[in-house]
Amino acid sequence: MSGSVAGTLSCYRVDGRRVATDVPLPLPREPEGAADWTLTIAREPVPCEDEAVVWTGDVSQESGRWGRFGRWRGRNLVRLEGLFDLVAVVEGGTATLHHDRGREADAGMIRHALPYLSALEHRLVLHAAGVVFPEGAVLLCAEAQTGKSTLALALDGCGFPVLGDDHIAVEMGGAGPAAFASLPTIDTLPASRAVFFAAEAGRPGKASAPCRTPRPTGAVPVHQLVFLTRDGHALPRRLPTTEVVRRLLLDVLFVGDPGDAAEQTARFRETTELAKAVPAYEITLPDGLANLAQALPQVVRMLRRPELPASPSGRFDVLAVAWVAAIRAGLTLLPLPRVRALVAWAGSVARRAPRGAVPDPRAIGMAVQRATRAVPRATCMVQALAAQGLLARSGLDADLHLGATRSPGGGLDAHAWVECAGHVVVGDGPGAHTRLGAVGLAR
Repeated sequence: MSGSVAGTLSCYRVDGRRVATDVPLPLPREPEGAADWTLTIAREPVPCEDEAVVWTGDVSQESGRWGRFGRWRGRNLVRLEGLFDLVAVVEGGTATLHHDRGREADAGMIRHALPYLSALEHRLVLHAAGVVFPEGAVLLCAEAQTGKSTLALALDGCGFPVLGDDHIAVEMGGAGPAAFASLPTIDTLPASRAVFFAAEAGRPGKASAPCRTPRPTGAVPVHQLVFLTRDGHALPRRLPTTEVVRRLLLDVLFVGDPGDAAEQTARFRETTELAKAVPAYEITLPDGLANLAQALPQVVRMLRRPELPASPSGRFDVLAVAWVAAIRAGLTLLPLPRVRALVAWAGSVARRAPRGAVPDPRAIGMAVQRATRAVPRATCMVQALAAQGLLARSGLDADLHLGATRSPGGGLDAHAWVECAGHVVVGDGPGAHTRLGAVGLAR
């Protein structure tokens, strides 16, 4: 599937394909030669009536239908309501993008159309952001408004190359899955740009910020999949293969033609291969831009190494058992304010002592959770106080949060948990409990 590039067109390498178009794209131009796709812009509607189209599938949300797929005169038709109609001839590698938003919107329309061209080729295309770490590419999958583009913008500012923030094309090969770079822009709102890309903060509304970190030009091995959430478990959760396949097929993958049995077969086969080839985790992002900025080093560690090994030499495990046991005994003999004062004192004394690198808060949280196996009746308050004290002695500020909800019998069910830099460390977060307040350790 290729065609020659006309003199008025420029060729660009995007999604692992050579795409020829007369629209300037923020990419280096490729040498002249055959193109995988020749994409042109038309500023008039598709010259056909809906009755002439064989519609093969729709995509809808609560607000209504936003996408349609069909066939017309031997061509594939992809319609995104209110955006564009994409008419493609896969065998010839030609496509026409029909929209009426003006020349300044051409590049943005192409950005939205590219994943459908790859899907029509029976390629695997994820609605995801892709970030390159030394270990390989981490693909960030998430629902809208979860923050994957904001996270991509933040990681780009830290020197980690961003392959794309809207879609990532993946190919399965003998060496495993590989990801390809899309357009070098990241779409975010002004508030996100103000925190993570101040030079672009003045632009109004949702806008594309250029990637600052140079990106690989070829295929990048996929290290792992990450499903981002705002309301999940405190620690990264490894997902079983069957759940990964289900999430990818239902929520993440782009479709080119729902009526093409060959495409659907290839998509299911390669999705299963991808889920088996790389690990997948669910990771909870901290709420709020300020918390994300503060927790960014911890987030990077989670993205690169979700399954953090036990602390060296069991140091945190031994300390956690001691702290949990001491606080459990203290709460049976002393009032809560007195125990909190002792925890604050112990944490501040240890904090003044010289120590090495600041540990990952997850290691402390997991050590406290393991300690409950050795200390009976270690309530959520016991665990929260122990975690807060251990974090303090390691030089990390953390807040103890309190919540309550009505129990089935009509009484109050209280709950305590600890958050560090916007991340829940122990206690699994509020859940169904109403937040009542948060307290730090007085020093």
